[in-house]
Amino acid sequence: QYEADMAAFEKRIDAIIAAAKNRAGGITFTPSEGLIWPLQYKGTYISSGYGTRTDPGTGRQKYHGGIDTCVSGGTYGKSVVAAANGTVLTASYMANGYGYYVLIDHGNGLYTLYGHNSRLNVSTGQTVKQGDVIAYAGESGYAFGAHVHFEVRVNGNKVNPLSYAHLP
Repeated sequence: QYEADMAAFEKRIDAIIAAAKNRAGGITFTPSEGLIWPLQYKGTYISSGYGTRTDPGTGRQKYHGGIDTCVSGGTYGKSVVAAANGTVLTASYMANGYGYYVLIDHGNGLYTLYGHNSRLNVSTGQTVKQGDVIAYAGESGYAFGAHVHFEVRVNGNKVNPLSYAHLP
């Protein structure tokens, strides 16, 4: 069921991104600005990287389209910040997947997604600035411990977040 739910979710995110591309927007992201990491704490680390990994729930090799990040000494409830200025395309909940998640449009085809939060601090349509608190880290949805799942999408395609942002 998890695989089917995630496939449906990806179609929903693709549709949201396609609709955003068709709207005229005032946001323009320039790569020279760079993205900041969603957890801005000393002791922040990567608990699971981008690419093929062993799924913690099934034990099977599987593609991981983002990076899971934590804070030494405890992640639950830590502030999750917007990686750059943008507009919140959706701030919602997915039970069998990302849990409480936020998807932000940064302009020029760049989007970020933040998943598994304990609660959200933004709503759909809201404009955010880089560093604004958008959520609080948690372990909602399909998660095995508190962390933030951080994705970067370029023109809808998942890319390695480390190509755009670095640990604080």
